[in-house]
Order: sequence, then structure tokens, then C-alpha cells
Amino acid sequence: HLEMLGVDVYNNSLVADICNDKAKTYQYISTLGINTIPSSFVKCNYISYYQTNKLIPKDNVVKTVDGHGGKEVYKYSDELKIHDKDIVVQDFIQGKGQDLRVYIMDNKILASVLRTSKSNFKSNFSLGGDVELFKITPLLEDYVYKIIDKFNDESGDSKTRGLIFAGIDFLIDGDGKFYFNEIEDVVGSRMLYQCSNINIVEKFIKTILKRY
Repeated sequence: HLEMLGVDVYNNSLVADICNDKAKTYQYISTLGINTIPSSFVKCNYISYYQTNKLIPKDNVVKTVDGHGGKEVYKYSDELKIHDKDIVVQDFIQGKGQDLRVYIMDNKILASVLRTSKSNFKSNFSLGGDVELFKITPLLEDYVYKIIDKFNDESGDSKTRGLIFAGIDFLIDGDGKFYFNEIEDVVGSRMLYQCSNINIVEKFIKTILKRY
């Protein structure tokens, strides 16, 4: 609505719409040749049918499409009471409880942070995970810029095109292989402050101001 009124929005509505829905995100990047986790999508009104007919394998990972901070991510069991929301069901990636967040500013890689769980398969910093800066590999860099380029190409020629401020997350299996996990629209940055001296707010504001 704001964009239709001529107001510039950061991130733009395309990014907000895709990245705040995990199902849309997986579908959106599925053609880019990036390692992804085998996934299926279940609308909320079909969840009870899937549970009754045991169509969700035990120990698969279940995520609500709009959850944040790892708070609506579960290992599935028959007794699990799932929220009245659409869900994504994924194979469980066996690893060391680690994932990687790549911070994007102005359609470029700003930094990447490795997160390690202290207790379970979820490594979110808000849930107590440890964090450290990580030197990104050439393969991961290629993955990230494929994602950035797709949003750039489909955002038109506006000042707000692409990923102005976002985080791209990858899971890591036991062999060190990376799998795309999700994109955070206007990404939480507490763990970046924890392990670097980057002033993310200053960079975000300067990124916007230079367009005017």
C-alpha cells in the first residue's frame, strides 16, 4: 500500500512477502541450483489429516511458515500440537547443531556469523547459541549472490530493489555441507554486535540516505 502511494520501503514489499513466509522462500529459490533441504508444504486445514494418516515422518523438522527466532521449529512427533498455521516439513539434517548467517547490506555480503547450539538442534542466538565470525567460502558466496541477483532482477529499477538489509541462513550437516535454510527480512543483529564492532544501524541508515 505504501509503495502504491509512492513511498520507498526498505526492504521492499516483494522481499517482505517472500522472506516472511518460509514456504514461499523455498519455492522462490528452488530454481537457483543451491543445496536445499527436501521440503513439503502443508496448509493448516490439512495438518490434522496428515497427522491422523501418519504422513509426517517422526523426527522430521516442522516449521510454521512465519515463525522467527527458532520459536516455532520442532522435531515432529505424533503428540506434537502444531499451531493453527501453515507449516513446512523438512528432513532432519544431522550435524553439530551449527548454522551460518550471512548478513546482507545493499545487495552485498557484509559479514557472516557461525552459530553453534549448546543443547539441541536449534542454534539461534536468542536461544543461547554461541557465535563467532566466519570466513565465507567461494561456494557459499556463489549461493548468496545467486539469491541476491534473483531479488534484484525481480524488483524493477527502483531505489529499493533487492536485499537492502537481510540475513541468509544455511544449515551445516555432519560433513560440513551447507544447505539453504531461510532468509530473514530486516535481520536480527544481536549476534553480529556480540562478535564484531560493526555498527549495523549506522550502515543501514547511510545505505538509505545515499540513494537521495
